[in-house]
Amino acid sequence: MELNLSFLWTSPKPPSSFSNLTNHSHEELIIIRARQLEKRQEDLDLIKERVLKARYTSIAQFEKENASLIIDYDFAPGSLGLVQNFRIETSD
Repeated sequence: MELNLSFLWTSPKPPSSFSNLTNHSHEELIIIRARQLEKRQEDLDLIKERVLKARYTSIAQFEKENASLIIDYDFAPGSLGLVQNFRIETSD
């Protein structure tokens, strides 16, 4: 079977219907894989945006779940403080 691959690199972004890969032709599947390997800047930007959004969501969730444990002492720059890790140190 002869396959014309010249259209792969100039083809536009595949439609969102490509998320279901069961009913696509061999050529369409090759287009999808070629786009995955191509690493277009718009795709990388979208991935970066999604990762940052997930990170900030995770931070907000952590702060919400641990609000009673998080204490902001608001020390001035250059202040010295004494820190003791109560979980590690034992009293004898």
